[in-house]
Amino acid sequence: MPAQAFPRRAKKYPELKNLPKAPSVRSLKYKNVLPGTAENIIFTPGSAFGANRKHFLDPDHPALQLSPKGFPAFRSPLFTMRAYPFALLRPYSNTASYPFPSSNRHYSPRAVFKDKATQVPVGLVCIVGKKNVHNSAFIRSRIKSRMKEALRLVVARGANVDDEGKVMICDGEVGESRWLLRAND
Repeated sequence: MPAQAFPRRAKKYPELKNLPKAPSVRSLKYKNVLPGTAENIIFTPGSAFGANRKHFLDPDHPALQLSPKGFPAFRSPLFTMRAYPFALLRPYSNTASYPFPSSNRHYSPRAVFKDKATQVPVGLVCIVGKKNVHNSAFIRSRIKSRMKEALRLVVARGANVDDEGKVMICDGEVGESRWLLRAND
């Protein structure tokens, strides 16, 4: 096999090896967090985004007046990350389908936030395709787990990168309140 078929070896970051315990937020919770499914956002074309309002958790949400491109997004040559409010999710259907939904999905959206004080609930949907990333499912799953860990470092430890590419940890800039999207009043 040609050498370019294998991914490059990851960089080592010695400054991340012996970190002290995080002061408040220690982890992110990804499973059973979303009060609905993200089908509306992922599979709806931009022209029909807010057309049928009954398919959203909150049909009166002001975000339905925006196009999907109007939401905050971070773009880089390697990936794109977008942020959408929970109100744009589609409610779970009551019909049984395979795979069967877990019992946690019957809770109200407020029940999601009754977890430990050291966890931040994050609704994350990762779409990692074969064409753009790699043919191997193992490599795609490793990329997803590294993205989640990088997101955890940013939210829980206030991680940032300086001009030289070294990771800086700022425990004073920690918590989900820094990352909440608020409408300008």
